[in-house]
Amino acid sequence: MAIDFSLLLPDGRSVSWDTQRDGNADHKADWMQVVAIAKELGFEWGGDWKTFTDLPHLQIVFGLSTAQYRAGKRPTQAQIDAVLSRINKTGDDDPMTIEEKATLKELQNTVQAQADRIKTLETAAKQPKVPTWAEQACINAKAAGVLDTANDGS
Repeated sequence: MAIDFSLLLPDGRSVSWDTQRDGNADHKADWMQVVAIAKELGFEWGGDWKTFTDLPHLQIVFGLSTAQYRAGKRPTQAQIDAVLSRINKTGDDDPMTIEEKATLKELQNTVQAQADRIKTLETAAKQPKVPTWAEQACINAKAAGVLDTANDGS
């Protein structure tokens, strides 16, 4: 339900974390333009938080707390569909060029490859049960709030 973002530079490979960058010279920080669009779509921005700021962070929580998510509560499919319809709605954007489409496809393939690799690593590292020698450490870590579960050897 959350993402961190950076600005993809015109070369299609590099990113910028510069929140003041105005790459299109329209006298508006590109970063804040992304934030404004995200807020219009219903995202909450970490830059608005009072306790600490997390400038690249965007999230949609559907009115649920972190504790509710941890307890397994999830938004309804109708809530998700409503957000996706706003996100996927086409506006007055210029159509993508062939080069932009190719770059997007390459990025999507990279993201999918990374997701597949993470899943493979998680599956390989998962144990059927926490080893006996690690049980107390898991209990202590859960009590300290560092670990949310030790179920299924996670």
